[in-house]
Amino acid sequence: MISLDSNLMRDVLISELEIEAKKDKNIILISNEQGAIALDSFRKNLPNQFINAGVSEQNIISAAAGMASAGKKVFVYSIATFITLRCLEQIKLDVGVMNLPVNIIGVGASFSYDVAGPSHHATEDISILRSINNLEIFSPSDNITTKNLLKLI
Repeated sequence: MISLDSNLMRDVLISELEIEAKKDKNIILISNEQGAIALDSFRKNLPNQFINAGVSEQNIISAAAGMASAGKKVFVYSIATFITLRCLEQIKLDVGVMNLPVNIIGVGASFSYDVAGPSHHATEDISILRSINNLEIFSPSDNITTKNLLKLI
């Protein structure tokens, strides 16, 4: 799980991922109806490596796990609360228990989406995800750390 504070960090990560995906056809990005300039670029330039799965977070995690088990390098992107807490069971069973390399990218750490209300407040996602076996959590602090993190994973 990668927890990002800002949309700028998200755009840096997805832009860097697009560069890597152009070199590696096994990289797949799955999102759920999220609008972002970096997503638009990835979708336009790599349509066979981008899946807009709609508002179906639980399904996204299960589909990502299936792709990862077939050798794909899967990245999943959404607002942090939606892609973690709404699909906690799928993360635990489909990713954690099976120890699959699914990269979950969540934007909006803590109260980053403060005006959107409590459904968007990611205040307990990291603490809850820490209880899942075989799951690593990264929370980069700036754009440079974000770029380096992508190289690591």
